[in-house]
Amino acid sequence: MKAAKVKAKANLSPVLWIFLAAAVPLAGEGLPAQSARTLVLPPSLAAREGSSATSFPFGRGTPFRLQEIYWRPCFPGRPREIVITSLSIRADGGVKNRSKPYVTVSLYLSSTPRPFGKASRKFSENRGKDWTLVYTGTITLPPSPGTRPNPFNLTFPLEAPFTYSTEKEGLLVEIEVAKQPKGEYRLDSPFRCISRHFAFGNNKACRTSAGNPLLLGVNQSVKLGGNLVLTLTQAPKDQPALAMVGVRDTGTFHGAALPLDLSPYGAPYCHLLLAPLLAKAGQTNKAGTATFNFPLPVEGFEVVGRFLLAQALAGDQVANQLGMVFSSGVKVEICGPQPVARIFSPGTVKEEKGWVQMGSSHIVQLTLQ
Repeated sequence: MKAAKVKAKANLSPVLWIFLAAAVPLAGEGLPAQSARTLVLPPSLAAREGSSATSFPFGRGTPFRLQEIYWRPCFPGRPREIVITSLSIRADGGVKNRSKPYVTVSLYLSSTPRPFGKASRKFSENRGKDWTLVYTGTITLPPSPGTRPNPFNLTFPLEAPFTYSTEKEGLLVEIEVAKQPKGEYRLDSPFRCISRHFAFGNNKACRTSAGNPLLLGVNQSVKLGGNLVLTLTQAPKDQPALAMVGVRDTGTFHGAALPLDLSPYGAPYCHLLLAPLLAKAGQTNKAGTATFNFPLPVEGFEVVGRFLLAQALAGDQVANQLGMVFSSGVKVEICGPQPVARIFSPGTVKEEKGWVQMGSSHIVQLTLQ
């Protein structure tokens, strides 16, 4: 069946994106507050760990060259100059890394001329004209206590402050490991994107004629360039169904306060829980299941970490006079990908090219002057 229109087309861009970017984040779900003297990149992971781990570059036991790009969306707020005096990295959450001595490392910083999503395999093409050696030495990697998240205790104090303008395309961090002994050393990373999701509203008493509440599930990874996939279950078989997506569950919808009690319309114990911006129509199968796909645009990184709201309904002429039953709602995070990338060459620091992975990097903390 064709998608139903609710103030927007069946693609999340641009109408829903405008509302989402302007919407107030859910309570406690905005960007974490950061000190004026520190800045965590990516900023949405300042207070919680990433969903992946990496052994690059200190857990390989070989020489290693690693570049990481933190693009402009990692620096929210008005364009400004920041003066970096140190850079710190944290271990993966829950991991108790052992101390690792005799690691010979050089750290470089620069702006990058590469626009978002255009990291080059050639290391030299990712470097700006301000590419600067800011630290070199043989160090002992510190142990990590195993907290979630771990502290930023692998610190590189810069030999001289580095000035970076957030107007640039992005910040390049380059780590060159010339020598290191064997042994694991796992660091935090956002490479794997897992969305947080929460139930909201309570339509458990809004039941089908078989006595079941509708259940609404979401896919594990909701990210830009992918899909929001909603799965409706416990619905009557071979019946029309509708999935709705919005960004708010308060205020009014067409003059009616949310959540909207549908008892006066013939559906006791049922509520409309959100202000829908998009809807897709479908039909349940013989198992009482229906799936709805909402494509997400590739760009719009200002909305990473924000939440989409969803609810579904299904036809049931026997359940009530309205002939419809409604699910409870679900809030699901747009988890990524983070506006970062890494370019790496394991086993050597002499290669001119490396492998590129989008959405992957260390989670770093910059200390500012």
